[in-house]
Amino acid sequence: MKRRFVRSAAFVWQRTRERELSIFKGTALDATTIDFLRHVNNDFYTRCAPSFSATRNAPWVGWRTCLEAAQGCGAVRLYDGPDVHLYDRATAQPGAIRKGASVRVLDVACGNMRFAAFLREELRGRQIDYFAVDDCAGLVPHLPEDEGFSTCFQNLDIIGELAVGVGLAHTIDAGACDLVGCFGFFHHVPSFELRVRLIDALLQKTASGGVVCASFWQFMGDEKFVKKAEAWNSKAKSELASAGLDASQLEAGDYFLGWQNEPGLWRYCHDFEELEIDALVAAACEGGKAREVARFSADGKSGAMNRYVVLQKR
Repeated sequence: MKRRFVRSAAFVWQRTRERELSIFKGTALDATTIDFLRHVNNDFYTRCAPSFSATRNAPWVGWRTCLEAAQGCGAVRLYDGPDVHLYDRATAQPGAIRKGASVRVLDVACGNMRFAAFLREELRGRQIDYFAVDDCAGLVPHLPEDEGFSTCFQNLDIIGELAVGVGLAHTIDAGACDLVGCFGFFHHVPSFELRVRLIDALLQKTASGGVVCASFWQFMGDEKFVKKAEAWNSKAKSELASAGLDASQLEAGDYFLGWQNEPGLWRYCHDFEELEIDALVAAACEGGKAREVARFSADGKSGAMNRYVVLQKR
């Protein structure tokens, strides 16, 4: 009599999950397409830096939750003492940030540095050494040094370095940091392979016990935005084909979005499904080098435009 094997629901789920994740691990864009998409976005930000920056002033709601997650996991040299505070505007009461020691922060793809302004407000009373990296100097404001907050900016072609594959972490001048943030940028990184390289580089620049906080744009989850995005994408592909775009090379979730009805002005953006975020986190935590301590949605009118992940380096 043949023995019948009854597979548990957990076993079937795990095997299905492994097959789904392998789909992302096997994808890769060719170098020509990656370079084309990089130039599309470089052109976008060169042409519209002032108008884009003007709409990017308020802090993101998710940033504060990131700080709270960092506090909750006891990130090294971050929120591990009783003296100062994560500022509570409602009560103005002290929270739990150690007084005296500095916090080293790396902001990758810093844009107009509004994360720096947020940290100045939220971490009042702490010495913050803030390192910023971006490839669009036109977005970067002049931030005067003040007591308790030092700023260092590095102009670096992040995607170009990722594409070369020699190691982004080695080209960033900052040392190991307590908090490494990357907000509003992963959707501009072409291909799953380069996104894995980016999240690995973020961890390499993180001190042991420190945290990486990253956001992933899920714009196709906004019903009001979907029609606009699809119309833009169709028009952009038609226009960009004459400039050399091979649309067959694009990944699922890749779109071209317009800006303020400006003709011929496009930006390459990737919409993230939860499964792809799972795959990125799995790659980042492989071998036990990090652990996921938080994942949540925030921002936008829906409160769910961005999906956030907080990883703690072991």
